[in-house]
Amino acid sequence: MTPAERIEKAFDDAHVVLAAYYEPGPRNCEETLDQLMRILDNHDLYNALVELLRAENPARSFAPY
Repeated sequence: MTPAERIEKAFDDAHVVLAAYYEPGPRNCEETLDQLMRILDNHDLYNALVELLRAENPARSFAPY
């Protein structure tokens, strides 16, 4: 999977979680946040973002994950 594909998948997955939360009916804020954290707090996703951003600007520095 390319970095761009990995980022797009995370975005799509997060969108599904948020869309489910906004559906009418009972909601669980903690579970929604847990799901989002599982999607977004991901070393591979971080590396994909860094790779794409460094391709744009090689001099840019990032905090280590």
